[in-house]
Amino acid sequence: MKRFIRSQSGFTLVELLIVTILLLIFIGIPGLICTGGCGEDKRVCYEKDDKEVCHTFEQYGLIDSGKLENPNVEYDVVVGNVIWSILLVKTIAVPVILVGWYLYEPVGPKNMDLIGVPGAKG
Repeated sequence: MKRFIRSQSGFTLVELLIVTILLLIFIGIPGLICTGGCGEDKRVCYEKDDKEVCHTFEQYGLIDSGKLENPNVEYDVVVGNVIWSILLVKTIAVPVILVGWYLYEPVGPKNMDLIGVPGAKG
């Protein structure tokens, strides 16, 4: 019978490894998903008065749609975030964050006149 080396806390190294892996699976991966989801921000550049003007449009969700949604930018649903929300529905926090703040991503301009409209950050 082999004896396992115990750490000062009383756990074997194998037990500590298992706990570390489980923490990564149940906290680390959902945490990474929530920090950005599957969508991307979009940078739109155009020329105005012989100058190049660029604006970056962010993803938005149901909670912040009034602040970030721009009527001159076309948005699509981020399918990856919907899938992750369904898979991790029991965590409650992951679907709320993904659907609340990262449900739609900008795909391009509908209209090149974007100055002074909500959702653009210089």
